[in-house]
Amino acid sequence: MNSPKNYTSTLGEKVAQARIAEGFSISDAAKSLGFKNYQTLSEIEKGERKLNANELSATSKLYKKNLDFFFESETPVITLPLWRKAVASAAPMEDFQSEFLFFLENYSNM
Repeated sequence: MNSPKNYTSTLGEKVAQARIAEGFSISDAAKSLGFKNYQTLSEIEKGERKLNANELSATSKLYKKNLDFFFESETPVITLPLWRKAVASAAPMEDFQSEFLFFLENYSNM
């Protein structure tokens, strides 16, 4: 069984993985989550600070992950789809790709 410190550390690692997968910088993510500074999110990712239920819910929505993602015992490999044709503007494609992967994750859970 995981100790509380180990659990907090594992959850923090998952938060960091999700942030990186969505392409957020730590300061942009912290601002979007309503933290006063990026150090708070950094402490969460390092396992030095606990994440309360409201913060976890906001994190899940921002990173487009199910809550299950943060509680799985194994860290899944985060994959990106390979598209046949590149799009001139990368920003809309990143949004579409995030929504597409979120849809696939939910579809696989059904």
